[in-house]
Amino acid sequence: MLIHYLEKSLLFNQVETHLYKNEHIECEENFELLTPHNCKTMEMKKQEKSSLLNQYNHDLSNVMNEEEPSSSIIQKIKIATEHIVNYTISEKLGLIAAYGENSDYISIWKYDFETENIKGALSPAGIISFPDLEASKDELAYFEWDATQEYLLVAFTNGRLYFLNSSREIKSIIQLEPGLVKGSIVWNPYSTEALSVGYSGSYMIIDPVNEKVFHNKQQNLKGLLWQNQENYAALTEDNSISLYSINQENPIEVFAGDEGTEAMKFSKNSLFLATFSSKMNAIKIWIMNSKNYLYCFTDPEKICDFIWNDNDDLTSFYNFFVIVFEHSIKIFDIEYGTIKNKIDFDEKLNLKQVALFNKDTMALVTQEDGSVSVYSLNSLKRLNYIQNSSEISKLKKVGNVAVVGTSKEELSIIRLKKVL
Repeated sequence: MLIHYLEKSLLFNQVETHLYKNEHIECEENFELLTPHNCKTMEMKKQEKSSLLNQYNHDLSNVMNEEEPSSSIIQKIKIATEHIVNYTISEKLGLIAAYGENSDYISIWKYDFETENIKGALSPAGIISFPDLEASKDELAYFEWDATQEYLLVAFTNGRLYFLNSSREIKSIIQLEPGLVKGSIVWNPYSTEALSVGYSGSYMIIDPVNEKVFHNKQQNLKGLLWQNQENYAALTEDNSISLYSINQENPIEVFAGDEGTEAMKFSKNSLFLATFSSKMNAIKIWIMNSKNYLYCFTDPEKICDFIWNDNDDLTSFYNFFVIVFEHSIKIFDIEYGTIKNKIDFDEKLNLKQVALFNKDTMALVTQEDGSVSVYSLNSLKRLNYIQNSSEISKLKKVGNVAVVGTSKEELSIIRLKKVL
């Protein structure tokens, strides 16, 4: 059982008080690990959440009545009463979950982005509160749907993991040791039964469904990527990249990364791994069945980001790898290691995120002003420039729209048919 595994690794704390209106209230009810806690204080909190939801729906109605015309390329929808820290989308369930700054709850929304009327694009589906969470102290560490897109994991730095089912109910709660490191918690995108959780100086691979621990490594994790249902790549403090199987203790392969290696991305077919070192300003392409790297891309111009082609034709990975620089985009032929094409910018790019919209079109999101520039990698021209009024935190393609999270209380919906 996971709850009995290694006392020094998994600690389950007895909750004896609640934080309510900045005061600690002693609780007379027992706390049970796997069921939501109920007591007088929790009832008062629930009543406040109900009042909050009513007010929230009122505010939403006022915002929706000020909708932008359906002819607009970009339209905005308010989904939070505070600045959005993170949001996640389940395309399978047609749901958006949003977490606001200094919140102890998430808001759930049903969406229909095919409608031209932005007023009907979202409808409230409820608010889920988290018992005993000190929102000002316990920061959000991870917020994502699992591989089936039916279970939502909400994890906080205090070590508490909430698992919500498709009915938006808290299915289970697991209390790990406090001090979870943001970025170390990663669902396996191929399986619900594998999750990485990391601390300063160690990380674990666990099965939260069956309460099982696969690995408990005493290494400082810089990054982790899942290759498939069983294998993952771990980037550690010594800049090495170790390829593990959850079914064996020792690594399958170890790659010696460059000093300052800080990011890595698998190709869609998972046969290649790209690693980036900001210190060396270099990207290496590794073959997964070899210790040797295939290519090393360096450039006098500063590298900002990189991306693999993300279409269904696996052979395209041999001729489509994009590196974004401060003043240009360069498209590399992986088969020959040469530059196929190049797009020059008129001015320095302050990049926030790079994302592909389709097989030959890429969107660049700049950090400075929140604008979105869309380029064709075939014609090497900018197709569109979309001005957004607030800083962009996250971009995700959903059907025929791109959903953009901002630093405000709203989501921006970009109509791709009107862009491309």
